[in-house]
Amino acid sequence: MSKKIGFDIHGVIDKNPELFSEMIKVFRALNYEIHILTGSLISKKLINEVKGYDIEYDYIFSILEYNRKLGTEMWQNEKGWWIDDLVWEKTKSIYCRNNKLDFHIDDSKSYGKHFTTPFAHITPIRENPRILEISGDPNTEILEVLKRFEGYYKMKF
Repeated sequence: MSKKIGFDIHGVIDKNPELFSEMIKVFRALNYEIHILTGSLISKKLINEVKGYDIEYDYIFSILEYNRKLGTEMWQNEKGWWIDDLVWEKTKSIYCRNNKLDFHIDDSKSYGKHFTTPFAHITPIRENPRILEISGDPNTEILEVLKRFEGYYKMKF
């Protein structure tokens, strides 16, 4: 049975790339598949951004691309592409459930209410200390890795 963990890019990895690069290396050493989940469309720019953070991953998932393939109603303005807020909020939880991820870390608290997968919301970088709010029941191995990085955040259950 494979072990799988997800990380958001914008608001999580990009706010402390050194920490998350190191954390992901620990999970990879424990044979976890690394799933990068983002709202953004997957582009060379995005892939180069992730590589620039020294993040090695197995899969990258885009909310917009997933919903585009489903034929979800979308619209674009000067700020980018948009879909219904509730559809947007649910998409990462659907991906995590369908792909049997063991855990996901995101900065969007509203996503958490849709997750059946164990989920952690990390508070904004402006908060000191950041709080990693964990819901669900992550396995002991995941919790042990997360404990190794306490200091950048405090864990709350």
